[in-house]
Amino acid sequence: MLDDYVTDSGFVITPVVAFGGPADPRPDAREVASVHRVPLDRLLAPGVPRWNQGLLQMPLGPGIVIHAPTGAILWQFAEVALRGRELRVSGVSQPHWTRT
Repeated sequence: MLDDYVTDSGFVITPVVAFGGPADPRPDAREVASVHRVPLDRLLAPGVPRWNQGLLQMPLGPGIVIHAPTGAILWQFAEVALRGRELRVSGVSQPHWTRT
């Protein structure tokens, strides 16, 4: 488990990481606008993460830039699970447009 992330809107996200083998995601259209397959090594690429005016950005592919809270969770996953480093992300700010 990664750290809980409390969103600006008061929700708590508890990320759980598990490997269950290959699978095809079946997104619920009521909750998921799109699914993007991103190789794990992309999380370790130079320039990932990057900071823009104090905001975390995870550029994960052409036209794919993820911000907090999801970006913070992905950053912590990359550091903890892939690099073996400790990282806390509770202080990573969300962009103002994620608060609505």
